[in-house]
Amino acid sequence: MRRAAARAATALTMGPARQALVVEAAVSLLAARLRLGLRPFGRLMAGLGRFVPPARVDAPVPIDPVRRHRIARVRWAIAVAAPLMPFRAVCLQRSLAARAMLGRRGIDAILHFGGTMREGAPDGEHAWLTADGIGVAGYPIDPAMVEVGRVVPHG
Repeated sequence: MRRAAARAATALTMGPARQALVVEAAVSLLAARLRLGLRPFGRLMAGLGRFVPPARVDAPVPIDPVRRHRIARVRWAIAVAAPLMPFRAVCLQRSLAARAMLGRRGIDAILHFGGTMREGAPDGEHAWLTADGIGVAGYPIDPAMVEVGRVVPHG
């Protein structure tokens, strides 16, 4: 509780632009939680894009400093807002919230799904988000994680 209070106090000392970004992230996290709880998972994912197998190697992305800065700000806002939520914001909620925020900024993102195997049996599942080859949410990733598929934007 003390840690959350300290983070909230820190958020209050940020400038208005950063405060607005953290509020947007918090609202996006809440919306992601509600969507996951109220809509069937398959329908929710179908609305986000196409589920495709993982790529062997991601295509190189041109470096655009303005886009990179926007992506970094969204990544930062999700990381700051998630611990302040009254619920545990898990990887899928964080990824969906960040994807929505990036979409409002005209930036497409890829939602990755993976799992780990321990002693021949599935041991864990994870979701993470990338945009322009940059890790946005769900990082760091366990080195044992194996990507099983990704949701790419329609088009």
